[in-house]
Amino acid sequence: MDTTIIEDDMLSDDDDETNDFLRKPPPPPPRCRLRLCKWFMVSLAIGLVSAMLVQIWSDYGEYIQTQAFPPRIYSMSYQCNSVNDIRKGYKSPPCVWGNPRVLTCEITKPSNYIVNVDADVSDMVWGDLLNITFVSDRVRCIHLTIWSI
Repeated sequence: MDTTIIEDDMLSDDDDETNDFLRKPPPPPPRCRLRLCKWFMVSLAIGLVSAMLVQIWSDYGEYIQTQAFPPRIYSMSYQCNSVNDIRKGYKSPPCVWGNPRVLTCEITKPSNYIVNVDADVSDMVWGDLLNITFVSDRVRCIHLTIWSI
């Protein structure tokens, strides 16, 4: 009988050790490993988000640019052949009529531009100055709009 009692005591001691082991929290990981894992996860997240943005821009960039950034008015003015007729405009450039068919304006050229004139134009050259040559002599004022796209 003594042997059975000893065996029962041994089993109960093992159960106590197992229960103590399950109750104890695991030791924390080393701090440097934890920091390294956090740094790696944050870097991975930033890299994935950056790659997604680049992919979206390459797929939809032109559509986003044309829909979100529509053309805007760079300059809008009325240019009259007579000195007495002065009208307000938006960033109206100083222009000089060389003769009734040629208008020369001093304005900086935007990178992508469209020039809209409400008269028939035979030639338009934009070097340092904007030179517009009309088909016929201008008696009335013209509306000059420059768009930046």
